[in-house]
Amino acid sequence: MVNTSHEAQRPASPEQDAHTSPAQRALKLTDGRLSATVFTKPKGKGQVHRFIIPERAYRNADEKTWTNTHLLHEEDLLPMAALLTRTYHRLRHQEQTGEQK
Repeated sequence: MVNTSHEAQRPASPEQDAHTSPAQRALKLTDGRLSATVFTKPKGKGQVHRFIIPERAYRNADEKTWTNTHLLHEEDLLPMAALLTRTYHRLRHQEQTGEQK
């Protein structure tokens, strides 16, 4: 399902979520139907924990709505590897220049 929120969704109980702060979307890179979204979450003492969610978009059976999945096809592997490499370099660049998005 397409999530338009800037917060990461994860299967967790309300009790677990009550003790953790929500992750915020920091960066999203796309290549056609593939995307890599970087989320950040405060780690403490000014540090930030980053995690990346790779996704592939496809049209539902009704051909009208788009859906995202974490399942990749064989032909998606090299383009996703390139996209993740771009994501890595963008994060390193932000880290070196002190940028925070």
